[in-house]
Amino acid sequence: MLKLNVFDFYLLGQAVHPLTELRQDPSEGYLRYFLTPARCYLGRLLAKEDTLFFSAVQREGKALLGSIDRAFQLEVDLDGIRQGARSFETALMKAFLEESGGVFAVTQKGLYNTSGLIDHAEAALPERLRAGLPAIVLNDLRQGGRCLAFETPTGAGFHLLRGVEGLIKAYYEKLAGMPWPYIKRDWWTYTDEIKKLGAPARLTDALTQLRTNYRNPLMHPQDNLDQEEALGLFGVVLSLMTLVLQEMVP
Repeated sequence: MLKLNVFDFYLLGQAVHPLTELRQDPSEGYLRYFLTPARCYLGRLLAKEDTLFFSAVQREGKALLGSIDRAFQLEVDLDGIRQGARSFETALMKAFLEESGGVFAVTQKGLYNTSGLIDHAEAALPERLRAGLPAIVLNDLRQGGRCLAFETPTGAGFHLLRGVEGLIKAYYEKLAGMPWPYIKRDWWTYTDEIKKLGAPARLTDALTQLRTNYRNPLMHPQDNLDQEEALGLFGVVLSLMTLVLQEMVP
């Protein structure tokens, strides 16, 4: 997955398109005025390894850049520059419409910042508590946020609930002072065991509701979440994780 700065392509088009209409017998100042920005933006984007430049775009872009570089060395081929600019525009259009399948905008989900959901969903938790997230839970929370951002709601539910399970297991191990000792790993057993160790009722009640209303139904292949349900689940999971981490983090 690539994160694009679409404005870079706007600047590139603004710089390259005038080259398709260069006038005959231009002065050196005229050429430099039009060739310099095209040289700058082409060079910058072609140098990026992660840019959305497929083989045909790379080929045409490098050919155009070569023609521009030669013009700066007073080997001016106006027809070559014009044709090179047209060929580059055609290759770029095909790359966006055919090879990449288009450019998609990820819309904001509720109050959650899109970039934050994609990269750092844990930022929705209180800052002080984040240090208490085990690595495996942090990974599932981030994957859940990314699924939510990209509108894969059932996938979001899967990762978010798996993250809760990992956190409850870590909470038990902190209370008990030892690893989970049982072969059986289900939410009812987790809840029962942390109750025995003094977990507060508001936490175990919230965990029971989450198990009943989300976790158990989602384990059946015929049941799926829609986007609204996934967004609601994200809020519920954050609330429960906050309760658990408040018990775990000094």
